[in-house]
Amino acid sequence: MQLLIGFVNSAVSLVAYDWWANEVIWNVPSTTTKSCGICHWRDQLVIATDDTLSWHSEAQTIRSPLPGPHPSLAHSVHAIDGDHTGVVDTGNSSIHIFNANRELIHTFAPIAAWGNLPPDAIHLNDFAVTHAGILASCFDYRPWRASREGYQWKDWSQGGFGVILNIDGHPPHGMGAILACGLNHPHSLTYENGNLYVCSSATGVFARYRFDSQNRLHLDAEWHIAKHHFLRGALFAAGKWYLGGSTTRHGERLTNRTALFCFDEQTGQVAERQLPFAGEIYDILPWNPKIRHYAGLSST
Repeated sequence: MQLLIGFVNSAVSLVAYDWWANEVIWNVPSTTTKSCGICHWRDQLVIATDDTLSWHSEAQTIRSPLPGPHPSLAHSVHAIDGDHTGVVDTGNSSIHIFNANRELIHTFAPIAAWGNLPPDAIHLNDFAVTHAGILASCFDYRPWRASREGYQWKDWSQGGFGVILNIDGHPPHGMGAILACGLNHPHSLTYENGNLYVCSSATGVFARYRFDSQNRLHLDAEWHIAKHHFLRGALFAAGKWYLGGSTTRHGERLTNRTALFCFDEQTGQVAERQLPFAGEIYDILPWNPKIRHYAGLSST
């Protein structure tokens, strides 16, 4: 299995890795292009970073700035369908939708009714398109930076403050409705086989949630994948899950090298491969060799 790994806060931004051969086959340094969330859309690679969304193809790179008022801190980006992409504006607690012309056409802002929000109010970080609409993950239903004051790291990271929100108002719930609670640092929402899968970055746990008849979410199974990394980045391919393990969390170094985990949901078996990079893995995609030739993605 050949994978494209998106890094953030690292010396590299993009890494192509062959799981079978256990080797890096291509990488882009962060001095060339920064990244956070990445996704495939049509024949392009879309990269979210800071206050910009960029579409890379063989012909060109097109960049779209993200609106304020706070610095956007762009996180995950996903294809909504063949004509639209969405990006999480973590700094402004919203999700922006772009059309095929890379024009911003709509913004979902689930907590805008609060008025003047602080930057990165609830750490809205990812979303998934499901049969129950667009669902998004966040660290807390309160301003997370202020609410963590007075907590030790372990107590805060395992306190169950995270939630999954209905973002687009898909019935029978309204926009902003909480569909699951009690999560710990939810990341990397992935809709697969009618279920929602979630990484708990702080605890290293990977979980499966099932939908009930009212589209509410219920914890169905969970597995402790990473003991020495924080867990973020998830891809289901060829019957296995590929999950990312990062070396640092909130400035604290946990280990020296990032890792990939191959998880078999049916047997519970986990295989681990160390990568020759430190830093943070954010996303994992299938590798497309054409990306080598995309504008703005010069490799080392």
